Amino acid sequence: MKRMKLGKMIGTGLCSILLLTSCFENEYTSSLGAGDAFLAFPSTTVTVSEKDGVANIPVRMTSVGAATATVTFEIVAAQTTAVEGVSYEQPASFTLNFDSEDWTKDISFPIVDNDVFTGKSQVALRLVEVNGVQMGRENTCIVTISDDEHPLAALLGTWQGSGPDGFSPETLNWTVTIEPDEVSLTKVWITNLVPHDYNNYPVYGVVDAGMTTLTVPGGQLMFQNTDGSIDLAIYISGVGVIRTSDIVFTIQGGTLTTAQWVGAHSVEFGGWFALTMGEVLTKQ
Repeated sequence: MKRMKLGKMIGTGLCSILLLTSCFENEYTSSLGAGDAFLAFPSTTVTVSEKDGVANIPVRMTSVGAATATVTFEIVAAQTTAVEGVSYEQPASFTLNFDSEDWTKDISFPIVDNDVFTGKSQVALRLVEVNGVQMGRENTCIVTISDDEHPLAALLGTWQGSGPDGFSPETLNWTVTIEPDEVSLTKVWITNLVPHDYNNYPVYGVVDAGMTTLTVPGGQLMFQNTDGSIDLAIYISGVGVIRTSDIVFTIQGGTLTTAQWVGAHSVEFGGWFALTMGEVLTKQ
C-alpha cells in the first residue's frame, strides 16, 4: 500500500486563483465611489433549524463613506413553501434602517418549533424598495427551515471522527457532518467520512428500520478532476482494495463505529490518499 498526494497539481492552481482574487478585489475596491453605496443580502441562501426559535437574516450596506438608508422587504408567496403559523410567523416589521454606525441589520422572524415532522420548508425574502443608496444585485434570499422532528434527527449534525492511521502509529481526528436526504427518510449524506483533503463529494448511507446500523456503499466518488478520481473503498489484509463492499457502522447512543479499514483510493494514481484502521464517530 502507498499513500498518494495531489499537492503540487492543486497547489499551483490555488496560487493562481489567489492572485486573481486579489487583483479583482483591489479593482473592485478602487472603483467603488461614494455614490455607489448599495444594500444587499450577503448570502442568497440561509438554513435555520426549527429549534432556533427565530431566524436572523442579515442585510448589509456597502459604502466607502458615511451613508444612511432605509429598505423595505417582503415575503414572496410564490417562492415560499413554509406555512405561516405552522413553520414561521410574520416579522414584527418589514423595514430596516441603516447608518454609518451599523452596516448590517437582520430581518428577524419567529420560527415555530412544532411537534410534527413536515420536512424542510422555505421562506423567500425579497428587498423591495431602498432609499438613500442603491439596490444591490443580491436582493432575494431563500431561508430553509430544517425540521428537528426528522426520524433520523439523532444522526444529523456534526460528528467527531477518530481512528488509527493506516500508514503511521498516529490516531487521526477529524470532523464529519451528516445531513438528511431531500426525499428518503432512511437515507443520509455524509461529508468527510474519510479524513483527507479531497472530499469534494459527500457519500450516502442508509439507516435500517431499527436505527441500529448505517450502511455506506463502497465505490462512491469522493473527488474528481481531469487527472483522475478518488473513491470510497475498504482494505482487507490478504485481499487488497475492495470497492464493491459496504461499510457498516453500528449505531449505539451517540457513537457510530466500524472495525473495517476505510479509505480514499484512486485507480488512476494507484494508491490510497487516506486509510483508517476502523473508525469511531462521536456526536457533537
